Amino acid sequence: CEAKKIWFIGRHGTRNPSKKFIGAYDQLEMIANSVINSCASGCQFTRENLNKLKQYEDKLVHTAHILTEEGERELIALAERYQARFPGLMPEKYDDKTYK
Repeated sequence: CEAKKIWFIGRHGTRNPSKKFIGAYDQLEMIANSVINSCASGCQFTRENLNKLKQYEDKLVHTAHILTEEGERELIALAERYQARFPGLMPEKYDDKTYK
């Protein structure tokens, strides 16, 4: 038996949350600022960790719905498994004119 076609229905890889859910992350910056202000008179944070907290910035705001590095690795691994299983249908060298 030789495979002639592959039909695949799948979800996209792991992505960052939508703008709707990213709003909840805004609280993290407020919490970080609260901790920093509380540490002005002394706390148990090391100077290094306190500096890291001061440098915190929410990077998700500009990346809503964007594929994450993990999501990219997931999709590459999935493609490699399909390629190994169906080498005749999925050659090593990808050509975007081959698949529609």
